[in-house]
Amino acid sequence: MAEQRTGGSGEGVADVLAFPEPPRLRRRRNLLLTLGAVVVVVALIMLVAVYSPVLALKDVSVRGTKIVGAQQIQEKLKPLQGKPLPQISHDDVERLLQPVVQIKSWDMHFRPPNTLVIDVVERAPVAVLKKAAGLSLVDAEGTPLAAVKDPGAAKLPLVDGTDKKMSADVFATVTSVLGTLPPSVLALL
Repeated sequence: MAEQRTGGSGEGVADVLAFPEPPRLRRRRNLLLTLGAVVVVVALIMLVAVYSPVLALKDVSVRGTKIVGAQQIQEKLKPLQGKPLPQISHDDVERLLQPVVQIKSWDMHFRPPNTLVIDVVERAPVAVLKKAAGLSLVDAEGTPLAAVKDPGAAKLPLVDGTDKKMSADVFATVTSVLGTLPPSVLALL
C-alpha cells in the first residue's frame, strides 16, 4: 500500500504559498482606481454645473445704455430666465437682442452663480430726422433710433426728411458725413 502525504495541516490539502502582489501591479491598479474616481467626480461636477438649478439665470445686468433702456434689454432676455448659465449661448442672446436696432454691438459674460452681464455699444445718433410722423434720432446709416419731442434737447443737427428734394442717396450721404464728425462739432450744428 502506498503512503499518502498530507500537508502540514493534516487535512490532505497541499499548503499553497501566497506571493505578494508585485509593486508595479499594485501601483498601476491604484493609479487606475484614482483616475476612475477623478473622472467620476469631474463628470458629476459637470452635470451639476450644466443642469443644476443652482446656476439658473435670475438676474440680467446691462451696461452701456443711453438710448435704449436697460429694462428693455432685460425684458427681451426674459425667455432665458431659469435656464442654467452654462446652457446660455451667444446665439440665444443674439436671437433675442437682434430686434433692438439701437444696439450696434454687445458682449456677454457670466457672473456666477446666476447673473448674465450684457455690455452694450449703442449706435451713435448723428442727427434729428424730421418726418411727417414726427422727430427721431438717426445714426450715420440713417437707422431711426428713438423718437424725440424737442430737437433742441438732442443737440444734434436737424435733417428735414419731408423735403421732396432729398433722395435716399442724399440722405445717406448727409448722415454718413455727420457720422464722421466728433460729438462736440455735432452739438454746434
